[in-house]
Amino acid sequence: MKKAIAILAMGLLLTNCTGQKTGKLHLGQKGSPMFYATASDEDIEAYEESRIEKYVSWSVSRICIEWDTAGYNTRIFMSEALERKGEDPLKCRVSSQ
Repeated sequence: MKKAIAILAMGLLLTNCTGQKTGKLHLGQKGSPMFYATASDEDIEAYEESRIEKYVSWSVSRICIEWDTAGYNTRIFMSEALERKGEDPLKCRVSSQ
């Protein structure tokens, strides 16, 4: 039983361990602290670019609706997407926040 748990734990630890750009090994899920600590600069840049492009494809209103429930790191990507669309990067920010 302990062996099965150990194998399962290793499998979960190594999930998503190859870089999307370089194919080099990294630990943790994309965007996690472990990913940022072990991934190559190229893989980090490719991951962040893919997140930004996701939001660029959204309408400004959809970005602003999602803004309210998004975490800090996601808002950074959303702000970058707004900027690329020619919008104020803080357009969705409510002044009371």
